[in-house]
Amino acid sequence: MQIKVALAGQPNCGKSTVFNMISGIRQHIANYPGVTVDKKSGFFSVADVDVEMVDLPGTYSFSSYSLEEKVAKEFIVNEKPDVILNIIDASNLKRNLYLTFQLLEIGIPVVIVLNMLDVAKRRGIIIDSGKIAQILKCPVICASASKGEGKAEILDILRNAKNLKQNYEEFKVNYEDLEPFVLELQNSVSLDKGVSVRWLCVKALENDASALNLLKNSNAEIENLTAEQRAKFSEKTGKSSEGYLAALRYENASIVFSECVKETKKNQATLTDKIDKIILNRWLSFPILFAIIFAIYESSIVFGYKLTNYTWPLLAAIKNFVSDISPEPDIAKVPLITDAAIWLINSAVALLNYLPIFFILFAMIAILEDVGYMPRMAFILDKFLKNSAYTGKAPYRWCSAGHL
Repeated sequence: MQIKVALAGQPNCGKSTVFNMISGIRQHIANYPGVTVDKKSGFFSVADVDVEMVDLPGTYSFSSYSLEEKVAKEFIVNEKPDVILNIIDASNLKRNLYLTFQLLEIGIPVVIVLNMLDVAKRRGIIIDSGKIAQILKCPVICASASKGEGKAEILDILRNAKNLKQNYEEFKVNYEDLEPFVLELQNSVSLDKGVSVRWLCVKALENDASALNLLKNSNAEIENLTAEQRAKFSEKTGKSSEGYLAALRYENASIVFSECVKETKKNQATLTDKIDKIILNRWLSFPILFAIIFAIYESSIVFGYKLTNYTWPLLAAIKNFVSDISPEPDIAKVPLITDAAIWLINSAVALLNYLPIFFILFAMIAILEDVGYMPRMAFILDKFLKNSAYTGKAPYRWCSAGHL
């Protein structure tokens, strides 16, 4: 038996750690067709089940506002995985549930993995996973992937993926004021795409181009009908369908959080909170940002360039060795093989001479990403980027960052 598993989750939820823990060393990295977004796949076996696990790009929602969101959504719609593993940062449960509600509606079995549970416990966050499973009607696994915890439970779920699909019950959200408009669209199409038609209609009402294109296969007039339903909803409620759906999902996430989570240290500031008060301070954030950028420049460019004084003699020795073993030129001409060898070694030496700079630069960027400063940097620069005609979605995203 063969199954395909999709790993979905918000950035900095530990998704890659779970992927590495489960898939081991049999991994393949390529690009999704037509884009530069990485496609990371892992292959392994659980009992008699052969598993292909695909680590989808980290995404905050299943809209199409970014390339990563579009790629992740289109992979699920087109490839139709057997199971979706939704990796959630347990210490930021409420924020992560926004994506979870959209995954649950797709029409494919979802398994929630509450990762980083050790971090949540340190923060005094106690999660009733059984109650979450009861409310959301899907399996919930507790895990701390960095410690290898939860691996056996995830593998057991994958081993029984066939039963998971057979017992699957479609998850539906009551959209209240929007419900009649969803049903109107749903009744106008008949589509067998392996995903929920209801979900596609909801996405169409969010003005999602991918969903509209899929629904056009069933009803060529769906675009006009959707625009009509959106206008009617806006006229009736005074709200946009996108804003209404976003608010409803956040409200549902808050309900699940209040029902299933207890915070024993609610009024106690964590180390992350204390550091954020400094690095995100209105007056200190930019000086700190500039200091970090200056430190990166001094460490990688200035100090890295000094290190080339030690690497250059070695590279020059390699260059001289290649020149010595190549055929000797005479007064009339230089042998083609010698010319090619010298050209190749000069090109390689020119690139290799910058390795110390690259190693230091990428190491420092990786550290900033791991401690969660990169999304905070986006938050700090958001206003400036907005004024420069960039999209500027950072205020809604930085809070899901890693932990300082």
